Amino acid sequence: MAQESFNVRKLIVLKKYQQYLIWLLEKINRFPRKQKYLLGERIGNKAFDILEIIIQIQYTSRDQRRKLIPIFNLKLENLRQLIRIAWKMKFLSHQSFIWQEVKINEVGQMVHGMASSPMNQ
Repeated sequence: MAQESFNVRKLIVLKKYQQYLIWLLEKINRFPRKQKYLLGERIGNKAFDILEIIIQIQYTSRDQRRKLIPIFNLKLENLRQLIRIAWKMKFLSHQSFIWQEVKINEVGQMVHGMASSPMNQ
C-alpha cells in the first residue's frame, strides 16, 4: 500500500513539473530576442536541472533523497529569482508570475513529501 502511494506521488509530481516546464518554455520563447538567449536560457537550464533532481529523488534511497533536498531547494530558489527578474522586466505578466509561483510551490512541497517517504521507488 505504501509502495503504491509513493509510486502515485512520483507520477503526480513529475507530471505537474513537466506541465510547469512546458508552460515556462513557451513563456521563454516569447521573451525579447536578446533576453531569450541570456535570461531565458538561464531560466531554462535551471528548470531542466530541477527536473533532473526530481528524477534522482524518485529513484534513490531515502537517505540519498534527503541529501538531494538542499540541492533541490537551492536550484528552486535560483529559478524563482530568475523568474522574478523576468517578471520585473515585464517579460511575464503579473497573472503568469503568480500562477507559476503557485505551481512551483506545489511541486516543491510534493518533492519534500517524496524525500521523506520511506519507500525507495
